Amino acid sequence: MKKLQITIIVAVALIIGTMVGSFSINYAMTNNLFYQKNYDINEEGQLYSVHNNEIITEENFDSSLVYKVNENGQTYGSSLYAVSFETEPDLILAEGIDGTTGYVYAADLYGKAPKNPQEAIAMQKANTDQERFIPLYASDGKTVIGEFRMSSVIEEDITITTVEDVNLNDTP
Repeated sequence: MKKLQITIIVAVALIIGTMVGSFSINYAMTNNLFYQKNYDINEEGQLYSVHNNEIITEENFDSSLVYKVNENGQTYGSSLYAVSFETEPDLILAEGIDGTTGYVYAADLYGKAPKNPQEAIAMQKANTDQERFIPLYASDGKTVIGEFRMSSVIEEDITITTVEDVNLNDTP
């Protein structure tokens, strides 16, 4: 008799738990809470909180709301939502030379930082017309899944458009 009571209690608990869980998931999905974004970008290109419209700066940036964290404690994702170099993820979303989507280490992407402006200019001149390849990783930051090509931009290929140019072209 006691075994039957325990079996009935467990069965009822499972049924109620399943119903509550199903209701919660259904509620979250129908109210767009399941995949809700925390941050977005406004017309001025500023990152803001979708909950209170607060402009996000380095001081109030919360990486746990933007980036995922792998089993090694490294953040990974797109640098689109970073408000500075310091708020970029450890592993930045990138597309490899063969179209594979993966991540590159920010340290590999940016290389060694110059110590002063003169060193920065010398590094730029030394890297002109050079391509370099860096590993493309899975989100674990360990598994190499491809290569990412970095190439320098040639100054002659850059077209600078100013606000005045745009306004002149828009005038009838």
